[in-house]
Amino acid sequence: MLPTFLIIGAQKSGTTTLYRDLLTQPGVYFPYHKEPTMLAHDRVLTPEGLAEYEALFASAKPSDARGDASTGYARIPRFTNVPERARQVLGTDIPLIYLLREPVSRIVSQHHHVMTSQTVPPTVDGFVDAEPNAIHFSRYAFQAKVWLEHYSADRLHILLFEEYVADRRGAISQLSGVLGFTPDLDKIDPDARFNTAQDRSSDSGIAMRISRSRPYQRLRPLLPAATRDRLRRAFAKKAPPPPPPPSEACVDRLLAELEDDQRELAELIERPYPIWDPQAVRARYAKLREKQRDGS
Repeated sequence: MLPTFLIIGAQKSGTTTLYRDLLTQPGVYFPYHKEPTMLAHDRVLTPEGLAEYEALFASAKPSDARGDASTGYARIPRFTNVPERARQVLGTDIPLIYLLREPVSRIVSQHHHVMTSQTVPPTVDGFVDAEPNAIHFSRYAFQAKVWLEHYSADRLHILLFEEYVADRRGAISQLSGVLGFTPDLDKIDPDARFNTAQDRSSDSGIAMRISRSRPYQRLRPLLPAATRDRLRRAFAKKAPPPPPPPSEACVDRLLAELEDDQRELAELIERPYPIWDPQAVRARYAKLREKQRDGS
């Protein structure tokens, strides 16, 4: 068996929360590894690679809605030709879920996210200069249009992070009709938060050794996601504190570089432009910078 739907991104836009909410639902199946990212590589087109992909869903029931939630699927240019591989492997009828977040906030969150495991510039301004893909990953219309070269518009379901977190049960109820399962909304804890930067491990010692050990690798697929969370928190060091907010110049630069894409996105999803108010974004980060200066 193979996936019957894909969550394609965007990175740091609530995909882990969406995955975990869907995971609570009867009739929904995900591999224990949230992001297999197998469609990002040509190996999936080989008999061996396809067998590995199918093996991830071997425990699912034929009637299950089976998901692959890999944010790498909307991270051009880091990964290319994903829609072509998806079409060859899965066909063109599967639903695609694309969860989007206000793009400056997504970039800020990505920076803090990678700080937990990589050496990157300590400021958002420096990160944007050093990692141009951060801007590319927030070009949501561009990423979506690549998928629309291979899938019809009715297959692509775009959700806004801010609306989703405001009504998670309502969003899952709507998705149940798209994905083909009967929802049990009482199973969703609307206050639960997943994969925040503060929860990520910055430890490469004991926690890493345990996670890579053969006994744990065998046991991990049998453990509920909540149990894996508790084990990770028990052995891992806390992630580094949040970096300072981006400068006014950085925020202005990001808004300017993403403006054309944002206009295309508004047209694509038939929403008034701007989807996210640039002045509200500027005001938010100005307030955070003022807070930091005041030391509060």
